Amino acid sequence: RGVTHVTACYTEDIAASMESADGQIQPIVVRPASNGEESGWHLAVGRRRRDAGMFINAAKSAKEEPFRLAAVVRHGLSKDDSFHMAISENLKRKNLSAVQLGMIAKDLRERNKWQGGRGTKKVADYLGVSPATVTQAEKILTLPTDSQHKVARGEWTAQTAFEMLNQQPDKRADVERTARELQQR
Repeated sequence: RGVTHVTACYTEDIAASMESADGQIQPIVVRPASNGEESGWHLAVGRRRRDAGMFINAAKSAKEEPFRLAAVVRHGLSKDDSFHMAISENLKRKNLSAVQLGMIAKDLRERNKWQGGRGTKKVADYLGVSPATVTQAEKILTLPTDSQHKVARGEWTAQTAFEMLNQQPDKRADVERTARELQQR
């Protein structure tokens, strides 16, 4: 629930960027279906860009020209290759938030059935980060939606979010208000 809301915020931001004068800077990557998959084209890399394009088109009337995404076709990519490419691209983003890292870690766990402490180590090894980084990012996903949104937007640092987890839920608003007052001084 919270992850979906945070993802929608990113989609709106990317859509606004794609509709700006610069347009779509990076193409999506698609691959033809492989054995056992539904026929047609499958997205390999660029889910957020694709979602942003769909968001843009949903706001257009039927009479308007649809927004068209630039795409690169890559033959010979498997589902696993595509997943690895998408993860690599996400990890290279300079503004990757702790919420996004948590979502990636969660996806890796579910995809590979990596559970518990050993699963954390496998996720960390796959992503090239420490197990503590994985644990903290995943814990941030347990915050309420509005708090995750603040991390995703850069209003809270990962450290602030992690500290908020140590607060009783009914005290978080007071702690946040005090922190904002201290920042304004």
